[in-house]
Amino acid sequence: MAQDKDVDYITLGLHSTVKYQRYCTIAARKNQGAAFLRPFLGGTVMAKAKKLPSGKWRALVYDYTDSSGKRKYQSFTAETKKEAEFLAADYSLNKKMRSSTHSITLYDGYTRYIESKNNVLSPSTLREYKRQQKHDFPELMPLPIQKITQENIQVAVNRAAGLYSPKTVHNMHGLLVSVLSMFLPNFKVSTTLPQKIRKKVYVPDDEMIKSLMDACTNPDLLKAIILASIGTLRRSEISALLESDLVGNSVKVDKAMVKDSAGKWVVKLPKTEESTRTIDFPPETMKLLREGLQEGERVVNLTPNSITDAFAELRDKVTTEKFGIHKLRHYSASIMHALNVPDIYIMERGGWKSRETLQKIYTHALDDQKTKNDKIVLDYFSEL
Repeated sequence: MAQDKDVDYITLGLHSTVKYQRYCTIAARKNQGAAFLRPFLGGTVMAKAKKLPSGKWRALVYDYTDSSGKRKYQSFTAETKKEAEFLAADYSLNKKMRSSTHSITLYDGYTRYIESKNNVLSPSTLREYKRQQKHDFPELMPLPIQKITQENIQVAVNRAAGLYSPKTVHNMHGLLVSVLSMFLPNFKVSTTLPQKIRKKVYVPDDEMIKSLMDACTNPDLLKAIILASIGTLRRSEISALLESDLVGNSVKVDKAMVKDSAGKWVVKLPKTEESTRTIDFPPETMKLLREGLQEGERVVNLTPNSITDAFAELRDKVTTEKFGIHKLRHYSASIMHALNVPDIYIMERGGWKSRETLQKIYTHALDDQKTKNDKIVLDYFSEL
């Protein structure tokens, strides 16, 4: 069968329902009937639709034989013969695929899911997926994928909700659903998940940032603080910066340092497409960033974990507040937000993907800005 250039062909083992449905639509327009599925059904007898007294068409597909020896069929009724045969063929194809995964456990499913994406996901994401495979839902992992029910999932999620935070449970469930959908594309998961808790987020203010910089005696850590608080860089982006990325009064961000699945630090493309960006800095700041650098050297000679540890030690000398260096990104975004900088610019400078993410996570009102706004409101109503 010649391949149509407008068709994405399906392959057993990694079935794409969307591609299949698209092919069905094209085949229907070309009056090919259900015959085009024969190569994928491995010799299975194609169901022939028969016209009913009502004028509709029905196709029967053998399903199984019960304990009394009676053959059971699935019935598919449609307005046209070809449509009924398409529905029957779709059921047969998916049944064949389901039977091919009958003996695969959920743990094996995680392995195959991760392996199928090892060239498209970041090393840190792959490492996290493998960690989840080892620790998440221990009661489900030994079960054959075909035998996992919605009840099994709900019970497992309910148990996890008593052990972990709602956010963690949502992440666990998200990966589980992705794995199941790869092998059981028609299995609709409808789990009740724990309600997420909105926590009060601490965001350092100008005074805190100045105190941290004044107390810092580690040149590499000072550069990291500047890059995060003024430039909105992530730890991974800071550690990957090279001297050649400092161009004029700008910093080019196009890579990140993360751990691979073996726990080794590697440099890769940044977190998202939006993370690739060029950030302008004040001239005096660029001079400080270049200080002592030789050609080809890293701007900050610290790994992401070393930045975390060094920053925590410095923070504890300055304040009793507990926050990581990532909160300096929050500070930068909140300052720009308070200055009425358009969200689209904040997103571009910080490498955020969507306005929703920015508003939900990063545009926390600073305490001093909140005080000023509250005073404006109270003064207005006091004059009524």
